[in-house]
Amino acid sequence: ERFAINISGGEFLCPGDQLDGLDAGRHNDVFLYSTVGVSVSFFGKTDSDGDGVWDSDDACPHTPPGVQVDLMGCAIDTDRDGVPDYKDRCTGTPVGIEVDESGCPLDTDRDGIPDYMDNCPNTPPGAIVNDMGCVNDSDDDGVPDFKDECPDTPSGISVDARGCPQDLNHNGIPDYLEKKEPSPEPKPKKPEYNLENEHIVRDMIFTDGNLYTAQISAWRTRVKAEMETEKLKQQGYNAFVAQIYFDQWNETWYRVRVGYFDTFNEAESAANKLR
Repeated sequence: ERFAINISGGEFLCPGDQLDGLDAGRHNDVFLYSTVGVSVSFFGKTDSDGDGVWDSDDACPHTPPGVQVDLMGCAIDTDRDGVPDYKDRCTGTPVGIEVDESGCPLDTDRDGIPDYMDNCPNTPPGAIVNDMGCVNDSDDDGVPDFKDECPDTPSGISVDARGCPQDLNHNGIPDYLEKKEPSPEPKPKKPEYNLENEHIVRDMIFTDGNLYTAQISAWRTRVKAEMETEKLKQQGYNAFVAQIYFDQWNETWYRVRVGYFDTFNEAESAANKLR
């Protein structure tokens, strides 16, 4: 590095033919030359950090001793995360992942699962998590194990904030274990009487084609009709007032009826009993 040999040569073409003092021939004077020399550097080059790269070429002149460097004199960073290998505790970090000062992927909630793999990045301290970084919920009741006071709740059972089966009656027996009276079956809904299709059958028994109603009496005043209706209701009948207007007489009558019946015979029997 301190010694060098220098060799050079060339051809010189004169602008005229008088270089040698003789004017002869048809061409200008031409001559060839060469030089050979040896140079010595008394100061030499230095490598301050001893990494094998001269200081003049070293982009990282303060590399610690024994650290493997690249051609620029900088410590090698295999996974290119910005932390050199000699400091990097996680040398296989995927490209583009944010790391801490030790070269390992960030783990904000310190649950052992790095942020880039953590589906639950805000896990409470000390909670046991699965491979996705989420707290374990062994019985799948929505309450994580570290909060669950009843970790073996059967599947599908409603639980309280402690993860235990609900006891709304506060009798010490979980709701799902209490015997419940079967709900009564709903009574089938009777079809509604259609006044538009109503027509008389006989003996003041009317029908809409499905149900039957019996007319018990008729009155010119609503008050009287409602009084009769109330009496029938007290006897347990479904009584009501049906209002009708007669054009030929220009009068309104109020009919007292009971019903509704499924058959004509039922309607006729009630009419014979009440009239």
